[in-house]
This record gives sequence, structure tokens and C-alpha cells, in this order.
Amino acid sequence: MWGKQSRATKWYPAIVIVSVVVLCLGSAWLFSRVSSGIQQPSNSLEPLSTPDAAPKSPTATQTVAPSPSPVPKPRSTAPASNNQALAKPDLAAISARQGALRVSNPTDYPIRVALLPKVIKAASTTGETANQSAYEPSAHWDFDPQEGGSKGLIVSLPDRALKIKPGDILVAFAQDGSRRYWGPYVVGATPQPMWNSKTEEWQLVLEP
Repeated sequence: MWGKQSRATKWYPAIVIVSVVVLCLGSAWLFSRVSSGIQQPSNSLEPLSTPDAAPKSPTATQTVAPSPSPVPKPRSTAPASNNQALAKPDLAAISARQGALRVSNPTDYPIRVALLPKVIKAASTTGETANQSAYEPSAHWDFDPQEGGSKGLIVSLPDRALKIKPGDILVAFAQDGSRRYWGPYVVGATPQPMWNSKTEEWQLVLEP
């Protein structure tokens, strides 16, 4: 029973080998079909429609030109010569209003009146300003209370003639320690002193 080999047993290895070969060939054919299907591009897809990239005609769009910005007009400036002319003093008016100084002290204070005369220079040929900040030596006068009355007294100097003119400075202050003062007055610019055209003199009346 165990010593003989049957016919079916003899053909079994051959059948197994043939089956393996057939299986290998079938697998190879199936793999080749699948790979060819993957690598072959699909021609059935339609190309995507591209947008119309043609430029629009110039008449289709409206171009708005920027409005021009307003150009500022240059400011007109007065010439330098006019400014210099305004700075120059009117020498004719100053000379016409030069005169003596009359002072009245109707107060109850002993008062000293001080004068600081201003020097007025004529215009130079180089066009420089004629009004210079220079003053002559100062002078002063002392008045007792109520001295001068309503008419006032004309003051003078022993060493030079005295002519009061516009631009001169006057100031008065009490000498009793009360620290009262009057002014300063600029002749021709402040209400005091007043110009009297009839007598051609400046009148300073100190208010009580």
C-alpha cells in the first residue's frame, strides 16, 4: 500500500508548475494593461476656455484727466525803498514844531522835570535810515508845589539854547519820597505836552 506510487501522484508537480506559469503570465498581462491605462493621457477632456484677454478698445473706457491744482499767487510785497521812506522822520514837520517848553505844576508835590532831547539826523546819501537812537545830554528843572500856576513857566538852560521838538522825552517825579511820577511823555506822540501854534511852544501841565 505504501510501496507503490499512483499515476495521479506523478502528474501533480507538472500541474502545479503549469498553474503557476499561467498565473504569472496573467498577472503580467493585467499589470501591463493597468500601467498603460494610467500613463496614457486622457484626450477626452476638453481644454479649459481661457478668458478673452484681448485689450479693450480705447473708446470703451473713459479716461478722466486730473484737474489742475490752483497755483497760489505770489503776495505783493512793498519795495524796500517805501519801508525806508516810512522810517525816515519828516524833518520839515519837526523843524516847524520846535519851540520853547512851558511847565506848570498845579500839584501839592515838589517836582523835578527831566528832559532827554533826541538827536534827529538827516538822511544820508547811502540810503541809510535817518532816525537814529541817539540823545543829547539830559537836563532837569525843579518846581515847588503850585509853582507856575495856570500860565506856567518857560524853562531854559544856561549853557545852550533850548528847543523842544517831536521825539524828545519828558518825565516828572515827586521829590518828597511819595514815589509819584508823571510820564514818560514823548513830544509829538503823547497827549502831553501840547503844541501851541500861536506862541510856538510846548506846554506841559502836570495833573494833580
